[in-house]
Amino acid sequence: MSTHSTPHREDLARLEATLVRIRWFATAFGLFQVWQGATVPPLPPAGVISVAYALVALLGLGNVAIWLGLRREHSLDGLRRIGLAAFILDIVVVTGTCWAYSYDRYGATWVLAYVLPLEGAMRYQLRGALAAVAVAFATELAREAYRTHLFPDLGFHLSSVTFRVGVMALVALVAGMMARSLAEQARAAERRARAFEDLARRERAARRELSAFHDTVLAGIGGQTPQEALQLMADSIGSNLGYESLCILAWDDDDLREEASFGDRHRHDDPVTQATLVAAARTQRPQLTDGGRQMAVAMAIGGKTIGVIHVQAAFEGGLGDGEVEALRRLADQVALVAEGARLHAERAQTVERLEELARLKSDFVAITSHELRTPLTGIRGFASILFKQHDTLSPEERIEYLGIVDQQSARLSRLVEDLLVVTKLDDGRLKLSIREAEVEPFVHGVVASFAGEAARIHVVSEEAPRWARFDPDRVEQVLRNLVHNALKFSAESDPVVVRVGLADEALLFEVADRGVGMSTDQRERIFDRFHQAGNGHRREKEGVGLGLYIARRLVDEMGGAIGVESTPGAGTTFRFTLPQAVAAKTAERT
Repeated sequence: MSTHSTPHREDLARLEATLVRIRWFATAFGLFQVWQGATVPPLPPAGVISVAYALVALLGLGNVAIWLGLRREHSLDGLRRIGLAAFILDIVVVTGTCWAYSYDRYGATWVLAYVLPLEGAMRYQLRGALAAVAVAFATELAREAYRTHLFPDLGFHLSSVTFRVGVMALVALVAGMMARSLAEQARAAERRARAFEDLARRERAARRELSAFHDTVLAGIGGQTPQEALQLMADSIGSNLGYESLCILAWDDDDLREEASFGDRHRHDDPVTQATLVAAARTQRPQLTDGGRQMAVAMAIGGKTIGVIHVQAAFEGGLGDGEVEALRRLADQVALVAEGARLHAERAQTVERLEELARLKSDFVAITSHELRTPLTGIRGFASILFKQHDTLSPEERIEYLGIVDQQSARLSRLVEDLLVVTKLDDGRLKLSIREAEVEPFVHGVVASFAGEAARIHVVSEEAPRWARFDPDRVEQVLRNLVHNALKFSAESDPVVVRVGLADEALLFEVADRGVGMSTDQRERIFDRFHQAGNGHRREKEGVGLGLYIARRLVDEMGGAIGVESTPGAGTTFRFTLPQAVAAKTAERT
């Protein structure tokens, strides 16, 4: 049923109820008049009283049927049918009464017919009143002919008919025009009421949208992170606009990712919903589905879609044109706030990274200066002694001092080499030379390069392949850094074990010591640049903290993986693998 028919049904029901009450009065009044006419002379002819009582009874019984029908019928069409039947009943009773008392040539019973145009005007305005006049004109002509039959000496008087019908027509015109005027006023009042309701609805919607805008902006600004900002905005929009559920999804390279949600959590992986979300993101036009219950709106900045807002109302048709436009405007606002929050977070991360780089730079300068100064001081000091006191030194002392100069030169060379490798890795200029090499001779060669400390290093081969493909220079650099660390952080009496073998068809290297070990926090940072186990500020061991960083980067470049296991006080084990397939592909590229 339309919303416009409800007021008419109520008006019609009230009209019929009023006429039922009037008809009860007319029934009682008719009974009294018939009874009075039957007891006060001159008495009417035989049969008139019976017909009159029958008409009054018909009016009463018909009124009972109409009253019962009104109690059971609630539709507009049903009420109209009841009203038409009631009008026909009133016409029959009034016309029959006029005919019954036609024996009295000068009687005023015909005045009852004036009720019909009034009732017709109440029911059907001017056309109803004129219809009653037309019926009355026909019946009055017939009744005048009947009266002429009863009283031949008086003759047929057309003037009497035209007088009675003319007066009735005047009553009908007045009543009909008044009814039409009142109906037009009622319709105008209804239009004004609807316009006012529409205006009030739009004002409420505007206030709700303004509140949603205000709260959304404040929520977006209040979020500490982009994720928190999106969640706060989702809660604000969903609660202010009264959605059953709302979801904000990020759009990146044709991929949708949920970032925030409000209300009942709903899935987005069914084909229909996915197609709707993708269509909204690509076309940047709102997509209504599920009979106006669900809607997807794109979040765009500068013509680029950055996300989609998917909402669901509590019932079908709950998302009209007003809600579509409101959500479009809110989506643009959410996109601006979300993008601002993202940029702010990126700026904060950039500032934090720059501060970290500044600290690393300061640490690098301090550490490198210290590490460069130490070997240079040793080289210069012992070179000066050899130069100035050459003649006074014994051969053993000269050999000892030259050995120290050589050791410090090697240390300086390793430091410079590490710095160069880091620079090449950061710039992407490091080139690999993958080739076939014998594994065990390679490992023994690396161990032999540690000269005086080689005796502490034990090599264990466990199903190691005879030949493998890798870059010997870079793998040697990784092994040297791992072995150097193992020697540095373990006692001189403790051995260092180097194992080589296979793990899932990958070449496996393992370096284990029984040294001081590391805590969990230290293991998590051990591969960071410039990080050293122990107290980094005291610099208890030589080095700038680049060895393990370089090892990890070189293993990554060769397509492998590196890890560490360590227990404080029980030692540390580093192991890395080099997948042979990856190594072969790398070799083909170089």
